[in-house]
Amino acid sequence: MKHRRKRSTKSIRGSETSSFLGIPVGRRAMLLGVFGLVGAAGIGVLATMRQATTASDKPELVVYRDPGCGCCKKWVAHLQDHFTVKDTPSQRLDEVRRKLGVPDDLIGCHTATVAGLTIEGHVPIAEIQRLLRERP
Repeated sequence: MKHRRKRSTKSIRGSETSSFLGIPVGRRAMLLGVFGLVGAAGIGVLATMRQATTASDKPELVVYRDPGCGCCKKWVAHLQDHFTVKDTPSQRLDEVRRKLGVPDDLIGCHTATVAGLTIEGHVPIAEIQRLLRERP
């Protein structure tokens, strides 16, 4: 039984060409296309990995707030550029604060925790970052 060799044609320069979707394609163009696709996929994977790494590099900050408070929502939105924020609306803020040890005379608008520390009220991002660095 004879094996038939895939039919190829010679281009003007003499290199072999194949057909892809009925379009004559040279071997070099085919290889460049395949490597281009593999490279593009690799870049996409690396970009996704970088985003995942960047997101996980942010400290997680959990905010406990009154569900109806508009200023708390704005503070949460403001934090999201620097922290991975878990927004936790709660009708029982007094219980949360008691469990976290917030003294009554320091109660603010909302309570947050980050890296085992408790933050009360509208604390600026720079101060939270300083708190995480210095760990008083």
